Amino acid sequence: MVNDDGPVGGASVRPAGPAFTPRVTTDAKGYYKVTGVVPGQYFIQASKPGVGWAKARSVTVLAGTRIDRLDFRLAREAVISGRVLEKDKTPLQGADVLVVMKTLRSGRFELRERAFTKTDDRGGYRISGLSEGAYYIQVLPQQLRVRASARSAPAVRQGGSWNGIPMTVFYPGALSFSGAEPVRLHAGERREGVDITFERTPTYCITVTIAVPSALTIYYPFSGSIGSCSGRSAERGLRVTFWLVPRRGINL
Repeated sequence: MVNDDGPVGGASVRPAGPAFTPRVTTDAKGYYKVTGVVPGQYFIQASKPGVGWAKARSVTVLAGTRIDRLDFRLAREAVISGRVLEKDKTPLQGADVLVVMKTLRSGRFELRERAFTKTDDRGGYRISGLSEGAYYIQVLPQQLRVRASARSAPAVRQGGSWNGIPMTVFYPGALSFSGAEPVRLHAGERREGVDITFERTPTYCITVTIAVPSALTIYYPFSGSIGSCSGRSAERGLRVTFWLVPRRGINL
């Protein structure tokens, strides 16, 4: 493991593959060794906080083989910062800001979290330790991240709506991932002014009865973007209530 200044000690090397493999740390001369690896394809990531990241490498391990000299060069880490604001420029304090990447896994695209922080009293956030690449910024407003139950539901206005901000906002202000714009970072870049703007929008409480057997799994996109889900069994099916559903609805 090296960077422009020479060997890097104390860097973390993280293998990801068909079986769990613990991360290892480089020694003072930048060397590392991973043992007990089962055959299969692995993606290896390497980084050191405050120093930088290396591009992930893919390697296929065959039974009884030994792989030598799988070297990494750390590039300077990138930093992204900005503010989370309402449409009238009011800052949102305590919001969760996630930096995610779109990755391909088992033939399907998914969002994978790379970093996380909270906004300060000015709505500001700063995330460091990022490698070069394209990122999406996701915001979960803290004051609406409730975990309601049948006995502690949020107040519902007449007509079934509850006026609040959307549970999930993507940069620059999209209510769904389809409207999100990527932020492309270069190694060592300090990107400022990546502000996310949102406006308050009605959310709803929806109760449905599903005529299915007792064994049921309910799927909906972006876990955590809906306030909560509660349900109970009945003779004619399962009665389920979703709190804080955005106007666009959810898919079951």
